Amino acid sequence: MAPFPYKRLLIDGKQVLEHRYKMEKKLGRKLTKDEIVHHKDEIPRHNRLKNLKLTNIHDHSRYHLMKRQKKAEYILLKCSVCKKKFKRCKSKHLWKLSQGVKDFYCSKSCAGKVNAKYFPHEGKENNIYSNQIKKGLSNGWSGYKISKEYNINHATVYNHLKKLSYVHINRSRYKDGEYRCPGCNKYLSKENFHKVKSKKHGIDSYCKNCKKIKNKGGKEWHQYIKNKKLDITAMQ
Repeated sequence: MAPFPYKRLLIDGKQVLEHRYKMEKKLGRKLTKDEIVHHKDEIPRHNRLKNLKLTNIHDHSRYHLMKRQKKAEYILLKCSVCKKKFKRCKSKHLWKLSQGVKDFYCSKSCAGKVNAKYFPHEGKENNIYSNQIKKGLSNGWSGYKISKEYNINHATVYNHLKKLSYVHINRSRYKDGEYRCPGCNKYLSKENFHKVKSKKHGIDSYCKNCKKIKNKGGKEWHQYIKNKKLDITAMQ
């Protein structure tokens, strides 16, 4: 194991880094966690005040990164898609070769064209996910159950539900003086809804008939929803 490069001092029974201690004495205050004392000659044991410079984490890491990039060797490669020549760091290229990577791309757009062959899209939705979600909806499952059964992220499931044409056929809540019930998907007058102050329009989301069935819950509600708006075979 390599020895610790920085010098330490024992002050009041505690070990302190010498370069930080000297800078604190010069400034007359304690350094924060974000502040770093940089060695100008990059020799960590040279702790003269002339050799020390106060900086922050962002600037310090950026300085060393830029210096490392100048020293790095670059090689010319040809893009597998557009055949354009581009530069790549030699060490990074050798590491990718060791990982079994054979094709190299000049940009993300070129890489995306290749990935599109292996992950086909129908419009903007993935075929695999949409087929699984359709199957789950035909069984009368909720979005939570679909994500659990097919091991799909719940956000992905709900994003696909929004895109599918048979979910919420009419998305506008208000139309021609009537309100849409998301249960039966019908536009009804205000009298068919319970009055609720907390809601935006002053009425409940579901109509009185749907609310009765929804309060019972369980299989009866799922079967009702399935019959009303999730009859996939009729929509295809």
